[in-house]
Amino acid sequence: MPLYQFEFIDDPLISLVSYVKYQELTEDHIMLAYPYSYLVFDYGGCLVTDQKGNKFDLIRAYFKPPRPYYFQYTKQADTHFMIFRMSPSSYWRLTGRDASSAQYELLSPEMILPDDSWEEIYFAGESPEKLKDIGLKMADLLRSQLSIRPATPVDEVTAHIMYSEGVMAIPDLLREFGFSQSTLLRHFKRYIGMTPSMFLRVVRFNAILNKINGEVPFQEIIHQYDFYDFSHMTKDFLQFANTTPRAYLGDRFELIREIFLKVRPD
Repeated sequence: MPLYQFEFIDDPLISLVSYVKYQELTEDHIMLAYPYSYLVFDYGGCLVTDQKGNKFDLIRAYFKPPRPYYFQYTKQADTHFMIFRMSPSSYWRLTGRDASSAQYELLSPEMILPDDSWEEIYFAGESPEKLKDIGLKMADLLRSQLSIRPATPVDEVTAHIMYSEGVMAIPDLLREFGFSQSTLLRHFKRYIGMTPSMFLRVVRFNAILNKINGEVPFQEIIHQYDFYDFSHMTKDFLQFANTTPRAYLGDRFELIREIFLKVRPD
């Protein structure tokens, strides 16, 4: 199984830095739907297969907004990723690009940073040592070289959704934050890259992954997260991970289960 290390970062821009080392050939693993913006450093190359079966190679570093879809990837032995987790709206705040139009776009740091200063941090990521220092250096670099845009109109909304683990309804959000439905939809598509209802589902799905370990009964999870029944929960698993809740407990998702176990909230 790949080696996974991480560090939480006490910084408004970057909250978590992860290092994933692939010690042997890893084929057709699943990258799940995810509610955060993120920056990825890739070392050694990565072959991606999208949901339509198209294959392409990842670039060595890229920004992405939250994604409501899964994809498959293949990593060769002795290669790794370094992943910087950011708040949901960070992609828009850093790049100024409409997040919904960037869902299938890989934005290299060199397209928004004025020089190659990010490469020094990239090469420091060859080793998992000092992950926290690397994360803080990247956050400082982004702040010093970019005109980081102010908080978006939906930052408090996304924080509230994450706190509730996605277990809430759109009408409740509209009442609590004073948005009309059309305004909330427009803001979410621009700043987050998906609709409010889709974001709720992605957050809930990621929260569920903290609970599915073979010990918590599925019926308890269904009740806690307001699913109608097991088939309703399975629908989200198929859409966001191309698997079922029971298959998620198999060997193919061992790394993902380990990651969610380690980084889940206390």
